[in-house]
Parts: sequence; structure tokens; C-alpha cells
Amino acid sequence: MGGDRLESLGRLAGGVAHDFNNLLGVILNYATLLGHQQLPGQARADVAEIQAAAGRAAELTGQLLAFARRDPTQPERVDLNESVHSVGELFGRTVGAGLDVVVDLSPTQPVVVVDRHQLDQVLLNLATNAADALGGRGRLTISTRTDPTGTPATVVLEVADTGPGMDPEVAARAFEPFFTTKPRGQGTGLGLAAVYGIVQRAGGEVTIDSTPGSGTTVSIRLPLVDQLPDAPAAPRDPAGPAGQGQLILVVEDDSALRAATQRVLEAAGYRVLRAAGGAEALSLISSAGEPVAAVLTDVAMSPMGGGELAGEIRRLAPGVPVVMTTGYSPGGAPAGHLVVPKSAGEGELLRAIRAALGDP
Repeated sequence: MGGDRLESLGRLAGGVAHDFNNLLGVILNYATLLGHQQLPGQARADVAEIQAAAGRAAELTGQLLAFARRDPTQPERVDLNESVHSVGELFGRTVGAGLDVVVDLSPTQPVVVVDRHQLDQVLLNLATNAADALGGRGRLTISTRTDPTGTPATVVLEVADTGPGMDPEVAARAFEPFFTTKPRGQGTGLGLAAVYGIVQRAGGEVTIDSTPGSGTTVSIRLPLVDQLPDAPAAPRDPAGPAGQGQLILVVEDDSALRAATQRVLEAAGYRVLRAAGGAEALSLISSAGEPVAAVLTDVAMSPMGGGELAGEIRRLAPGVPVVMTTGYSPGGAPAGHLVVPKSAGEGELLRAIRAALGDP
């Protein structure tokens, strides 16, 4: 499939994901508020189901953003052999006895820079697709090798199966979002699209070699780096303390999400002012009658975006911290600000507000 068409589909997918994340933010915030109430057993279980379904929807949105290369990423140095070994062991334990899973690792340590969790997503998506193609019988091989001859040197990751293969027309569309050959209800068509986006963002390339009757091989090339992997990051505090009545200005052009965010912050002990855009936010800061403790603003607004608003706030009220929210990728937000995805849960939002306020 042509790169220009994939780019166009990526822009479309990113826009859909952004709007969907606004809706997810509303659903998750109100579900959280309901979950804090003393509900009877069945109602509490119903709220939990809503939160679980919204979480699954957020995962699908993440796959769209991965294809669009607008997904939140935390690149780090990763030993590809270690990731393949872990996923291969996990996958080998879950497939049936008729499927032979082979892991063939490079004898030298292939270190790449990639988001560790997204790499696992790539491996699981490719392995799952291959297992589905095999129908429970055959061989699935996951292999790594280094190729030091190129500039830069690369690591090659291959997932190969001995299944029925694909005709050229199907193989050419394999990376399109929502394209799937699986029966209705058995696939979203986002798995390979997400793989494409993740690999592209990591500076690599992905290709499919498939012939009817001769199986399929998906090959990924990623730049090879010399350094050892970074140590895993320490787990974050799962929840922040309640507010102490600090005044928070919420700037969001989606009215439903603006109201839902206000409810969550007020339930956590903060007081809230709301603005539908940058000009209104600046007016409120000037006329509030007391200092605003922090500003929580959407990145993508018109005509004044979150980055421009933050600059105006620095001029008008120096020292007021600005936290950004986004339906795209935190990586696309202006540098120097805490960023929270709109589909994040209550805990992540409150941690960001607490950090902006300098609370311990």
C-alpha cells in the first residue's frame, strides 16, 4: 500500500481517535463519580462494567493513535531478545498443542529504542495474527537477527507462519485500519495498523512477504543502538491526596468534557472555574478576585491553542502552573508542561494536578 495513502488514513484515524477520546473522558469521569457513591451491589457492578468497557475502548483508541503515530510513547533502550523471549514464552503457554511456537534469537544483544509496552503490543499482535492464520496447527517462528551492514545498522524482527498465506491484494491492504479478513465480530482490523504506526514512530519499517499456500512473514527493521537497556522506571504512586480548596481553572472547548472534569475535580476537594476557550480563560484569571492555583487546558483548541494560552498565562500571571490535556499524544503537547491523555483515569489526572501544585 502506498505511503501517501497510509499517511492520509493516519490523519483520519488520528482525528477520529481525538474526538473519541473526548467522549471517553466524559464516560470515564462520570463513571468514576458514580463509583465513589454508596451504591447497591448490582449498581456498583454495573458501574464497574461501564469502566471496563471504556477501558477497552481506550485500548482501541490507542491502536488508532498508534497507526496515526500520535499515540503516547515512552521510548527507552530495550533488549529485543528479552522482549521476544518473554512474549514467546507467554504465547507458547496459551496456544494449543497443535501449534509449534519457535523462538530463534540473535546471539548478540539487539538493543533498540522503542516504547517497551508498544513493542509487546507489536509482538502479541503479530503472533496472534499468525496463530489465527494457522488455525491451531502449524509452525509459528519469532526470530531476531542483527544486520550491521546498513547505515545505520539494524535489527530484524520476523514473525513467520506456515499458514495459507495471502494473495497480493490482501497483503497490500493489510496495514489499513479496519481492514480485516476475519469474520464479523472476530477482529477490529486495527492490529496490523497499530504495528505499522508503532514501527514507523520508532524509526523503523515493516513489510509483509506472503504467497498463497506458502505462509506469511512479517519483517520489521529497527535501528540498532549500542547502549544497554535502561533500568525500569519505578512505579508511580497510584493515587493523589484530595485537594484543599485550591482554585483550578479548566479550559476545554468540549462542553460535556468540561462539565465532567469539573465534577471530578470538585469531588476531589478542589474549587473550579470553567472556560470554553483561551480568551475566556484569560478574562477569568484577571477577574477571579483571587489567584488561580493552576490551569488545566486542552492542547487543541481554536482559535487559541493550549500552547499559546500557556504563554499568555506566563505573561499575565507568572508562576501559575499549566497542565495540558490532549486527545492525541502527550508527545505533541508544548514542552515544559505536564500532559494528561483525555482518556486517562481519575488517578492520573489528580496526580498531575497535585504535581503542578507542588503537593507532596
